[in-house]
Amino acid sequence: MQDQGAPIEAGDDVPVILRTPTKMPKYGGLTQSDTSDNVIPHFGGAPKPDFSGLEEVALLDPRQKRPLGSHGYKQHEYRVSGIEPKLGLNSTTKDVRAFCYKLNLKTKSCGLDTELYVRSMGEPDKVVNVIQKRNEVTLDHVRESMKEFQTHWDSYARQADLEATEMLRNSMEDDLLTQVVARCSEDGSDPTAVMFTCALTMLVDQSVEDVERDKVKIRELSPLDFPGQNVAAYVSNILLLVSNIGLMWDWILILPIVRALTKPTVEVFTSRYNPMVLTAVDCLHHIQSLPKPKKNAFMEKAGFAVREFLTSAERSYNSLVNNGHWPPALTVTDSTQVPKMKIPSAKIGAVGNEPTPDQQAWMMKEIQSKTDKKVNELRKKDKERAGNHPNGRRNRRQQKWREVAPKSGESTTKTVDGVTFHWCTRCNKGNGLWNRHTTDQHNPDAFKKNRNSKQTNSSPSVEANQADCGVPFFQI
Repeated sequence: MQDQGAPIEAGDDVPVILRTPTKMPKYGGLTQSDTSDNVIPHFGGAPKPDFSGLEEVALLDPRQKRPLGSHGYKQHEYRVSGIEPKLGLNSTTKDVRAFCYKLNLKTKSCGLDTELYVRSMGEPDKVVNVIQKRNEVTLDHVRESMKEFQTHWDSYARQADLEATEMLRNSMEDDLLTQVVARCSEDGSDPTAVMFTCALTMLVDQSVEDVERDKVKIRELSPLDFPGQNVAAYVSNILLLVSNIGLMWDWILILPIVRALTKPTVEVFTSRYNPMVLTAVDCLHHIQSLPKPKKNAFMEKAGFAVREFLTSAERSYNSLVNNGHWPPALTVTDSTQVPKMKIPSAKIGAVGNEPTPDQQAWMMKEIQSKTDKKVNELRKKDKERAGNHPNGRRNRRQQKWREVAPKSGESTTKTVDGVTFHWCTRCNKGNGLWNRHTTDQHNPDAFKKNRNSKQTNSSPSVEANQADCGVPFFQI
């Protein structure tokens, strides 16, 4: 790892070394390398309000230094490389914020931020960074301020600005770069701060135009514009437009959305939204004089939170479609744009109404589902029946009472759940067990014979064993 070395203050004796800069940068300092005798410059930081130098000379990142040789060339390649993703005319507000954040970090870490400072419009005795305070400066102000600042630049500052300009060019898509270059000086002498502000101004202008177009689309769209009066498709398009508008959303747009949901010809659906038109109008009158945060809170409490409101409409529509109560969907030929309706099976079998391939597939799926459900029910009953059997494994663990011998004088026969049991003193290895046979009927070879007969699949032997002890219960 390259050592940062110690900054050399102005006035210090700097050793004169071949191919090593000895001139102190106006907006930076010199660093003596610990690994060689070279003295290298470093840049970066906020300039003083009179542009006479830096407010504070500080070497905070190794990339602020400008070493010589191959290492210096690699650092130069990194400094001029573009930021990803690039900025273009189609960039959203979120994309612009992310880009500016990355650009600010890179210019500071590489010592390219000094040339991005201009005088503050509100406080001329202070300087501001055009990236950080991009919303507080105009293009004309940046142009005028940079003309003054450039008169103070030394050769190091001009070189740093050229690198920053190349990095910014490499960070823009061709569509944006072409228009930015057209609005800048023909000789390409505009500094990075001017080019950046110009690009941002174009994006803001483009963003405002796009937002206005999206607002017009919201006012004009309705479910009737989609095949089968598809409310789900309408909701999807409106949500996309709302997302594009972002922070420039205006609550007045909720009114055309509510009115659009009253236009489908399905009365059970529109009857829910017809009363909401007047409610929306009343709410909009109420919030006219409220600040934006209170407007948002009031409209959301009134049930007009845009995403939740539209999602609820889509759920209602899907429910009606799936239950066959959306007639417009039945008349649409373009089935790829309309959700498949679950047609009741009674209608499919009607004369003159042959099911389509999609309906046949749906019918087979329903039949298979019902069959699987019936099979699962039968299996469950079989398991329960096996569990209730006296010889079922689960019941052998649970029915401990079968091993409890009757007390002296008690009967050796009893009935449990309608089944007659006898106390057999020979079962359970001679310890006794309540079973379906008496002690005299006990056959020690019955279970063994029964098991062998099942393996050989010999039904006469099974019948013989069953005759020996009634039912071939397990002999412990």
